[in-house]
Amino acid sequence: MQKLKNIFKDLIYFDLYLIRNLFKPIFKFKEISVLLYHSVAKNNWYASVDPEVFEKQMAYLKAHYHVVNLDNIVSYVKGEGELADKSVAITFDDGYLDNFENAWPILKKHGLPFTVFLTTDLADNSGMNNGWQRLNWQQIKELASSGVEIGGHAQHHRDLDKLSAIELNEEIINCQKDFIEQLGQPAKHFSYPGGKFNETVIRAVQANGFVSACVAKNGLVEKGDDAYQIKRVWVHRQMSFFAFKARLTKVIDWVK
Repeated sequence: MQKLKNIFKDLIYFDLYLIRNLFKPIFKFKEISVLLYHSVAKNNWYASVDPEVFEKQMAYLKAHYHVVNLDNIVSYVKGEGELADKSVAITFDDGYLDNFENAWPILKKHGLPFTVFLTTDLADNSGMNNGWQRLNWQQIKELASSGVEIGGHAQHHRDLDKLSAIELNEEIINCQKDFIEQLGQPAKHFSYPGGKFNETVIRAVQANGFVSACVAKNGLVEKGDDAYQIKRVWVHRQMSFFAFKARLTKVIDWVK
């Protein structure tokens, strides 16, 4: 049944991709996106991607897109900078060990910047709903010292929109405290655990020094978007390579 669903999705993507190719030369719309990954590993988790598939995806981005960091994306949405018509940023949520062991070598090979959003209590996996091994601070420091952006994903992987005011502030404040203690500086960018947020959560993130926040909602990034609700394009193992390519384009907005 899932295979049939994937075939049906690809047919939709194919039709919309043809329409996109007809309209893009006329309307010259920008296609700016932020990719959302979790795990790059050989496992059966829906939210992971096999290393061989990830390698193919990164080679495609290197050949066809301007790969930028989140600072560039934030400047663009705020109207403080421009981006090439086909630009993309790469992000990972949660902070799994395979980001270091599997994804990073591939990204280094292609010279691509990326961001890892980290829940800073590394011993607590209770909110992840999986048993995958997490990064440790030594590995995180190695990533950061090599220029990889380390962003906040709260201290624990909890639904921030369901917490009391005290619990919410503790999650965000302690997240930044952990970064200062371990990396010597606070994080600039944030990702809401599980994509759960509301206006109270946004205000707490703003108040604690984060200049942007990413959501789990699919879509392209537009100039004038809220810097604390930056849309992303989720990449997972059930996605075909054609769907990956199509979802980097205006097709992702039309599918919504």
